[in-house]
Amino acid sequence: MKFFKYLLLLSLLFSFEVISCRKNTQKEESFTFIEKEEFKDLLLNEKEVKSFIKAFPVAKRIMKEKEESLEDLFSNKTILLKISNLEKNLLKELDKALRKYGFTGESFFKTSYKILGCFTYMQIEESQKENIKNMEKLLDNPNISKRQKAEIEKDLKELKGLEETDEMKAHKENWKILGKYKEEISKLFSSAS
Repeated sequence: MKFFKYLLLLSLLFSFEVISCRKNTQKEESFTFIEKEEFKDLLLNEKEVKSFIKAFPVAKRIMKEKEESLEDLFSNKTILLKISNLEKNLLKELDKALRKYGFTGESFFKTSYKILGCFTYMQIEESQKENIKNMEKLLDNPNISKRQKAEIEKDLKELKGLEETDEMKAHKENWKILGKYKEEISKLFSSAS
């Protein structure tokens, strides 16, 4: 379970680092929308997924070897001061080990983030669809006040709007590829627990 937690945290750190860099290079008001190049960055391709499946056990081994350092890093209040040294060492080692799979340490974490995000999205999508159906049924209920219906309509609009974000569109596109490898990837993630 610790490995999976660290993989997720490091993947998020890299994604925030990328987002932060993009934000700093753009005007503040233009940051709310994803540019076309950024949308492409969210998409996976089949070769990347196959390479990820092969590279995952290698990255897992290296990160397990660094588990004590990672545990210290994430439990320490001075995380930002320590992260650059550990990040450099970990990335150097991952770069070397994952090169034959077509990854650098950084690109592996970015791919992990996209795959984890997609799997998470697909898990909640079904329950979200069910919630939308239930809310729509409530709107037909004559015992619900106009104020309550207005709140429900507002919530419905927000839920449906989430499905139209570029991130959600990317997850749907990625699932077309990941769905083929769902069992393999699920086994990788469950072995990391």
